[in-house]
Amino acid sequence: MAETNVFIGSYTTDLGWVQGKGQGITAYKLDLLSGVLSQASSVKTDNPSFLALHPSGHVLYANNEASHEPNASDDSVSAFEIKGGGSLTLLNQRPSHGASPCFVSVDPQAGFAFLANFNGGNFVVYPLGKDGSLESCSDKASHQSSLANQLTPHAHSITPSPSGRYLLACDLGLDKLFIYRLDRQQGKLVSHGEFAVAKGSGPRHVSFHPTARFVYLINQDAGQILVIEWDDVLGTLTERQIVATVPDDFSGDPAASEIQVHPNGAFLYASNRGHNNIVIFRIDQSSGLLHQVGDQPSLGLTPRNFALTPCGTLLLVGNQDSDQVVVFRIDPVSGLLHELHSQAIPTPVCIVCGG
Repeated sequence: MAETNVFIGSYTTDLGWVQGKGQGITAYKLDLLSGVLSQASSVKTDNPSFLALHPSGHVLYANNEASHEPNASDDSVSAFEIKGGGSLTLLNQRPSHGASPCFVSVDPQAGFAFLANFNGGNFVVYPLGKDGSLESCSDKASHQSSLANQLTPHAHSITPSPSGRYLLACDLGLDKLFIYRLDRQQGKLVSHGEFAVAKGSGPRHVSFHPTARFVYLINQDAGQILVIEWDDVLGTLTERQIVATVPDDFSGDPAASEIQVHPNGAFLYASNRGHNNIVIFRIDQSSGLLHQVGDQPSLGLTPRNFALTPCGTLLLVGNQDSDQVVVFRIDPVSGLLHELHSQAIPTPVCIVCGG
């Protein structure tokens, strides 16, 4: 039977804007033909609101969004060893050095993990041990608003380029995408430039095209995707297109959330929590430009996050406020989604496939 590991993080406590009902991270086996999820194991950990895999597939990282207090001391980031059958064992945990950690990513060369603290407004670097454990923080970076606009920084993600040479860091509060060069010798973030979006756009996450020639930025508050040409030698961004993630007649808050390029580079998917949908685009392989081909209801409430299987045949969406994960089959020709399976899972917030 063809199957893969799936790890699903669930909110565990009441944070005011979400009433967490989960226990932490649950490991499943996903049948790649039927889309059925079979629980393998679980581990308790506080509000694991974002997950990331080590390149080896043997370690899973989770940020623990334990509090939303400005000076909280219980926010952290955790590393778990993935053992046989997908079971998780805690390797170690480090403080987040900021409030409300909301994103964790891993260096493609396996040297570092990176964290974004939403209310802390900063980005943090952790060198990784040979076993994938988290070493003490080697750097922290933050940016402040100018006196003219008085915006509040809200770091929302930090994503390495495919080469690992640079990182793109989204600050939703400052409406900027910061470019850092990674100093591997010192484990430092070296400021390399910035890319501003329209005021009130709310840049949230990015996803690189497999060719590394293009990067796609989702703006949470504007409900938009920016197509940006990426130069990995110079570390520069050049805007090429803006497309909407919701229909023209949609009048609510789009609350755009996740964005991912298909592993084959042919399609792009993005979710909207306000519209409860997954919007589907075809990618022009020469220009990187987007053409919308579909708009799939998420079949639940608040699709905060979704994941594609490494083979690119399935998409799993976590509907946070209807306590379910829906598995869709991806049509290899059109990129459209077809429901296969729905499973009750309490307050799912992040999904990772593989390992």
